[in-house]
Formats: sequence, structure tokens, C-alpha cells
Amino acid sequence: MPERKNSEKKELEVTLAQNQTTTQPRPDTRPAIGLCEHCGVGFKTGEAKCPSCGAKLPLLKKPSEEKPVEENETNKNYIIKNRPTSYIVKIAMLGALAFLISLLNFSIFPAYNFLKMDFANIPSLIGGFVLGPVAGVIIEAVKVLLMMLFNGPSFSGIGDLSNFICGAAFVLPCAILYKYKKGIKWVFLGLSVSIIIEIIVSLLSNYLIIIPLYESTFIGFKIPNAYYGFVALFNLIKYTSAAIITFLIYKRISGILHRL
Repeated sequence: MPERKNSEKKELEVTLAQNQTTTQPRPDTRPAIGLCEHCGVGFKTGEAKCPSCGAKLPLLKKPSEEKPVEENETNKNYIIKNRPTSYIVKIAMLGALAFLISLLNFSIFPAYNFLKMDFANIPSLIGGFVLGPVAGVIIEAVKVLLMMLFNGPSFSGIGDLSNFICGAAFVLPCAILYKYKKGIKWVFLGLSVSIIIEIIVSLLSNYLIIIPLYESTFIGFKIPNAYYGFVALFNLIKYTSAAIITFLIYKRISGILHRL
């Protein structure tokens, strides 16, 4: 009898040991429903206190109550959805800056002194990188409108139209490429493509739109064919200079804009 009891006891101990080794606690798969305002640790359904600091449930704040900054997966531009004013203010600020820079202009071809060299496209280009292609074009429009408001229309507004067409043609290609492709080589490629496209657009717009408007508005005003060569050279110098400066300062300026 004692031997039988001992064997039954041993079998019971073996069974308990097996149960202890095979039975493992189930992982807690409940989703976190909030964050602690004290320590930031997530808590789960049914918990009355924070698992980290022990704060009571009434002090816990649900993530849905927060309005986080949303990151765009394609261009890494940060836009606060519940603060559209920030987006508008940045556009207005860059547009005003572009206008102020446009006041520092000078001629490089005495024969065509109305071809003014300036660096007013740099804020538009930076805005296109930071805020997106549409914002870059809007900044160009703000700049041109401010120029018309404070300086008066250039050649009955024809010069301002040409300014906007050329500026938008320069900003759009590189801003669109930068939206989907990051890295120094893509920035360099985008700026190079933008310069080429801008020169082509400027020649076509002058031939099809700007020059005919000049000649119909100002009777007797004729543009020689040599003018198109000066236009191509002028745009090459102007927009290459803007591209180089933007390439050198973009990272610093974009950091400031992101923090605003």
C-alpha cells in the first residue's frame, strides 16, 4: 500500500510538472486605446491604471483626441491638416520674399535692357520643394501680383505674364520630381531638367504669345529674330544661377520652414 501511494504521488507530480512546462501564459493581444499623459506609455482596455507610472484612468488620454502631424509618404512634406493657416502663411511669406528679391534686379544685355536679371525664383523653388508643386506656382503668382501692385504692370501686363509663365515652367518640373524622388542626384537632375524646360517654354511662349501681344499692343513695335537668341542665353544664365543657389541653401531653409 505505501508503495502504491508513492507511485500515485510521483505520477501526480510528473503530471503537474508537465502542465507547468507546457502551459504558457497567453500574450496580451488587446490593442492599446490610449497614452498616459504622465509618461506616454500606452494602456489597454480594462486597465484602470497606467502599467508604467500607475496613473489613474481618468488621467489617460486617447490618441484620437490628439491631432498629430501627418507625414506624406511620397514627398515627406509635413502638413498639419487642422492648421491650413500655416500652409497659407508660408506661401504668403515666400511670395513676399520673392517680391522683395525681385526689386534687386539689373540688366545684363544693354540692347535688351528690359530683360532683368534677378533671383526671385529661389523662394518659389524652395516653396515647391517644401510645400509641393502647386504651392511653388502659387508663390510665383503672389510674386507677380505684388510686382504689378507696387511697380505697376510691365508693358501693359505682358511682361508680368511672361514672368509668370517662365517662373512656373522653372518651378514645376523639379518640384514634381522632388515630390516622388529624393536624394542629391534627383535634385540635381530635377534642376537641370527644369532649366531646359524653362528655356523651351520661354522661347515658345515668346514666339506664340508674348511677342504677338507686344506687336498688337504697341503699334510699330518689331522684335528682330536675334532677340530669341538673347532670350535663350538670358534664361540660361538666370535660372542656372537660381538653381545653383537653391541647391546650396535648400536644406537650411527647408528646416526653418518645417519648424514654422
